[in-house]
Amino acid sequence: MSSVALADILKNIYSFVQILEGSRNDMVNSWDESALANAFQWARYCEQVYRQAEGKPYRKDLDSQIRAIGQLPLALGDVQICLETLKGSTETLRKSLLQNPHLSDHLFTAVITSYGVTPGAKQDLIKDCFQLSQTKAVGQMTSNLASLVEKTDSGQSELNRCQARLLWRHIKTVLSSSYKKERSESYITAKLVATACDQNGIEILLHVLLTQDDTGQCTKIMECKQFVLKWMLQNLALRKSIQKKGVPDLWQAPKQFLVKVAAEYFSFFTAYIQFLVQLGSDMSLEYGGSGMEYTWRFMHGKDSKTFSYAILLEHFAELLKSDQHVTSAVVKTLESLALKSEVNI
Repeated sequence: MSSVALADILKNIYSFVQILEGSRNDMVNSWDESALANAFQWARYCEQVYRQAEGKPYRKDLDSQIRAIGQLPLALGDVQICLETLKGSTETLRKSLLQNPHLSDHLFTAVITSYGVTPGAKQDLIKDCFQLSQTKAVGQMTSNLASLVEKTDSGQSELNRCQARLLWRHIKTVLSSSYKKERSESYITAKLVATACDQNGIEILLHVLLTQDDTGQCTKIMECKQFVLKWMLQNLALRKSIQKKGVPDLWQAPKQFLVKVAAEYFSFFTAYIQFLVQLGSDMSLEYGGSGMEYTWRFMHGKDSKTFSYAILLEHFAELLKSDQHVTSAVVKTLESLALKSEVNI
């Protein structure tokens, strides 16, 4: 196969990949019957590419080039772009559309009709509808949950966990399967910044670090988690970074989540303790006057709007209710600080 022919094929495959990406989001709002027919035409083209490549000497090279397309930051969920995937392009497109709550009713009917009327096609339709109904229902519930979370804190917390699981899957897919590391890391960094600046974004990022992943890819999972953790500690935990970049303060997140992450990651625990110790060091003992007791206050009003002596105690109290290895480390830290008279804690 000539380089020109290969370039044309890859360009066409990329066109289908873009259509597939659009079939998973609200872009389908602008689709009509013509656009839907065009999408299925591209799917059939990709299936033809697969059939023509069978047994050919260029098959391996073509597969490698197609996989390179899949390394681009694309919102395709669990769909892995490779030559083998092209074999079922029509099926993949159908499933994406049937799971999309933005698909209009008349196009939904058109997708169902595309299965055909043969007994085998009917069985495929029944199987796909059974498998996808649960996924579609979950998607609809997640979309509708936002209107319910105003009523309960537990609803908001569940929504945050759902968003964290989706974000984690996307982060892992992009970082673990990309051959352009710098580009992928830049893309994920932008995602992290956007998430952090959203309402409840810090809690969502903490949930990402706590998300359980049983896929068995231990090394890749840890590498991805460490990337997120390192970014958070460098950009959300340092006081100078917070003030300079205008990003949210990591340490204002709910204490129970900070403690859970501290129990899982030693570097996070270290940064957390250092922050609390520094917070205590910035306080001085003052007399309230008029019979009031002595109290700890921030010198020069520093951090007085978001933190207080009472809040500092709450953080340590939460840490002391954590796992044994955390409580032991906290106790040792406090005992060591008690011997240093210059530390006000």
